[in-house]
Amino acid sequence: MNAKRMIQGCALAALVVASFGCDRRESGTAGAEVKQRGADHPSLANKEEPSGKPIRDRGELVDDGQGPRLERVNRPVDMGHVQVMKVSNERLFWMGGSAEHAVPVLLDEGARAGLEGKQLAPLQYVKIEGIVQRLPDVQTLQTQWSLPPEEAQALSQSNPIYVLAHRVTFEMAGGQPPEPGHR
Repeated sequence: MNAKRMIQGCALAALVVASFGCDRRESGTAGAEVKQRGADHPSLANKEEPSGKPIRDRGELVDDGQGPRLERVNRPVDMGHVQVMKVSNERLFWMGGSAEHAVPVLLDEGARAGLEGKQLAPLQYVKIEGIVQRLPDVQTLQTQWSLPPEEAQALSQSNPIYVLAHRVTFEMAGGQPPEPGHR
């Protein structure tokens, strides 16, 4: 009898310990969906999984009309030979061929770690893998993206989307990856 209680107690303790390693929430079906720890960070909150064909052309993100760009939310991005136009801070840069058609790119923790401490700079070429997201409100742009009020306001009025980058790698101007050790 004591051995049976001991086994039940160990099993219960194992379940309790395991539950601290992940958050659970109800999915649309019976059972629970496990989400990665850290997925509740404000910059990642309420983000859906990528869906649809990957966007490989920057032109798909810089249409002049607001509607078509919003239709690209949650689409994966896999673009090479992307020019860095401006770097706002260590988490945010702008890609594009011109200032008026630049698209903000926010680096997630994995993308930042992948840069291995190297800094992005204007006129560099990079490859970006990520997902298109709807731009957050002005308050979030100021507090979580560290943008000054004027820049946050201007961005919120000009662009409804951004790219949340999961991976950024450096390329040479011709679109070729740099030699090993020269990332």
